[in-house]
Amino acid sequence: MQKMRLLTKPEDYKRIGVKTDAIDVWEDGRRTEDGTGEFEWWYFDAIMDDGTKVVVNFNSHMDDIMRTTVEQHIPPEARKVGDVRFLRVRITEPDGKTNHETFLMFGSEETEISKEKCDVKFGAHHFRGDLKNYSIKVDPVQGTGVDLKLDSMGESWRPGAGYFVFGENEDRYFTWLCAVPRGKVTGTIVYGGKTIEVQGYGYHDHQWANIDHVVLWNNWLWARHNLGDYNLLVFDFISSAEYGYKRYPLAFVEDKNGEIVFESFENENVKCEILEEYIQEGTNKNYPKVSKYIFENEGKKLAYTLTADEEIEISDPYSASPPAMRKHYDDHNLKPSYARYSATGEFEFFDGKETIKSKTGLIYEFVHLGKEYKA
Repeated sequence: MQKMRLLTKPEDYKRIGVKTDAIDVWEDGRRTEDGTGEFEWWYFDAIMDDGTKVVVNFNSHMDDIMRTTVEQHIPPEARKVGDVRFLRVRITEPDGKTNHETFLMFGSEETEISKEKCDVKFGAHHFRGDLKNYSIKVDPVQGTGVDLKLDSMGESWRPGAGYFVFGENEDRYFTWLCAVPRGKVTGTIVYGGKTIEVQGYGYHDHQWANIDHVVLWNNWLWARHNLGDYNLLVFDFISSAEYGYKRYPLAFVEDKNGEIVFESFENENVKCEILEEYIQEGTNKNYPKVSKYIFENEGKKLAYTLTADEEIEISDPYSASPPAMRKHYDDHNLKPSYARYSATGEFEFFDGKETIKSKTGLIYEFVHLGKEYKA
């Protein structure tokens, strides 16, 4: 079994060059280089007041898994080779069932990505901001697009120094920076020949790695939840068999003033339980339907139960892969798939003085990389 850990020691912060008590604007800028096999993405999602759901992802250095999935939607003459960029827009109408999508691919010469801050330009499209205010614009060249502003309502967050490291030399890594846990969203979206003014609440994070996440993780569950006076985020990772199925459940809570009032990124004092499962029809794989977490830290306690109500997206790159790629997956006991849900979250938070309860809707994802997930 190989080593892995989350970087949380004082010397780890110095090694990465980040602060223990603050996040700088440059951290949301470019963190990878071309020609290295690394990948990076800037992600945004929002739930609008009318129930519309929007997801936008700008991806740099597309890995083989993403390429296999995306190229199902791209004509051969539009496909790229080498270092490529990819962006995707997915809009789900308020009925929760009708989806509109744009997939666009770019060669590196068609793009600019700043290291100073989040300033990502793919052709005429952009994702830019400074941890406080963002502009996300994708022209509707395939009929679906967005022109949105995201204004942060609180603090950025990362677990420790933000890096999971792997191997004896700790030279392989996978990261996460939650740049905007909750923000006010305004602007317009385009789909089905209509331009619609929207407002709601959104989220933005940034990830990068120098090793394919498929071989690192057996699964992860990611959920962000706007609860009115509170905002919650849970990111629950379980490593692959090679790294001993080690679990890293992460969580934090922001209050109505945008201040982080609870955080947990160590394995201690955390309980995780799957209360109900189901067989996903398209992939024939087992997925959690009801998950429960209990986090305790410094006299505070967070209990959170997450129930998947409806599938709004299923991806099956294993089935879409060519035989050689499927053999690679089989040799590593992998069968990657992905699910995004409309869900219900039950929140119970003791802040040291009183208990706050809430039960509302959200979007969450489950990335299911093994043939069976480990709980």
